[in-house]
Formats: sequence, structure tokens, C-alpha cells
Amino acid sequence: KSQAKPHFAYQYQLDDRSNGNGDGLLQVGEKVRMKIRVSNIGKGSGGEVMVTAKNMSGSSMFLKVGRATLGKLAAGESKVGYLDFRVSESPEDGPVKLRLGIWDSELGASVNEVIAMPVTKGVKGQKESRNVVVKGDKPVAVYAAASDSSMTVGTLPVGSVVRSEAVFGKGYRRVR
Repeated sequence: KSQAKPHFAYQYQLDDRSNGNGDGLLQVGEKVRMKIRVSNIGKGSGGEVMVTAKNMSGSSMFLKVGRATLGKLAAGESKVGYLDFRVSESPEDGPVKLRLGIWDSELGASVNEVIAMPVTKGVKGQKESRNVVVKGDKPVAVYAAASDSSMTVGTLPVGSVVRSEAVFGKGYRRVR
């Protein structure tokens, strides 16, 4: 009888609040922290889980921290790791790319994918610190970054109160 194995899924979010403009998008010159949440959606547990990144964009990106050890992930469990990089220049072929690897040291379960992230001109932001209420007659989409083309990460129902940290462009807010 074979042992039940882990099966990994992941989500990532770009955090450029400390060394960028905080819009969640990449711009030249920004130092970015990539938050990666790895979930074991399989039936089994394995050994230590490692996340690695390999720069696939040459001089356009400098990978400062390219490895995160998450420890063991039981079935149904999620943990977060962080990778750090800087965008040095806009690649000629479009987005910056990195190869993301997630693997289990004992059973060999793995994910190996190339992630392409566009380098944008950026959106002018203004810091603020206040509560805002979702108004209107329908829920509001929550995006991973200040762009309609970024991933939708959730919705806020009408009447929700959230803390706004910054406003970008045409009505985008960074909220907690």
C-alpha cells in the first residue's frame, strides 16, 4: 500500500510597502517582498517543505532571498514563506520571471512553475490612515494590487468597514 502524499497549492502576493510605492505592482528600482502561502491540499504529510526561487530574467532582477523553509505541512495545513528581490530594469521581453519551486524533502511532492510578473510604470499613491465603509448595492472586489488585471483575492460585502492605508489612481485603496 502506498503512502498518502502531500499535494501543494500556493498563492503569492507582492509587498512593496517598505521599499516601493505600495501599490502591489512591480516598478523599476523597487525592493519587493514576495509572500507565498503554501497549502497542503493532499491526503498525506511529508517532510520539511522548502520554497525556492530562481531568477529567469538575468540582470532585470536581483534575487536577495531566494529560499524559504516552511517546516512540515500536515494535510490541510498552510504556512507562509518570504522571498525578497529587487527590480533593476524592465526586461526587453516583457515581465520579470522567476522559477518557483516547492518541494517536500521526504516524499518528493513538488511544484515547479515559472511566474511572470509585469513591470509597470506605477500608480501615484497617497498614504492615509482611516476607516472606510463599502457603500452601494453590491459587494466590492478586492484585488491583489492596484490594477483591474491583478488577481481578485476576495470581496467585501456592502457595509464592511476596512482600514485604508493608501489611495492609488482611480479609487484603488490598500486596506487591512
